[in-house]
Amino acid sequence: EEEGAKLLQRAAALPEPAALRLRALAEAARYTEHHASRGVNLQVGVGYLREAPAAMVALGTLGLALPLFDRGEREQALLAAMRERQQGEAQEAALRARAEVTQVLHEVIHSGEILAQVRDHLVPASQETVRLREAALRVGETTVLELLLARRAAAQARGRLRRAESGHTLARARALLLTQALRDSPTGVRP
Repeated sequence: EEEGAKLLQRAAALPEPAALRLRALAEAARYTEHHASRGVNLQVGVGYLREAPAAMVALGTLGLALPLFDRGEREQALLAAMRERQQGEAQEAALRARAEVTQVLHEVIHSGEILAQVRDHLVPASQETVRLREAALRVGETTVLELLLARRAAAQARGRLRRAESGHTLARARALLLTQALRDSPTGVRP
């Protein structure tokens, strides 16, 4: 459980989700910068001018620009939309990575449960059925056809056991590769 939670955290810190989070932060900064540039603008200036032999002039300027009509709302709306889209993509990438880890870990658990059921219940029950049909055939209580059907069912159960073993082995291999990749990735601390 605890290692699974750490793996989920590391999955969200993989390069793709991290890069998308950084892009979202850049878009947010761009929006903030644009919003600040469209506010009230105060200009202060001082100037000095010297003409002819004795004429000197000092100038002072003060300007105040109020954005009454052009507040940059169109550009701000575009930047806000881009910011929201980038944030959504970053969240989606993190969720995809977490979902993949969860899916792989769930597949190991699920395939193990199927393997246990087939190995512990289905195969022994089908073998017991074959044994009982053989005994019943010896005393004349069943037919050869029923014995053959029981043997076929036992063979199918053994085939399901082999498929369940291979499915569980494949799920464990995928989980091992994924956990090694997450542990070896340069993000965060090792789980």
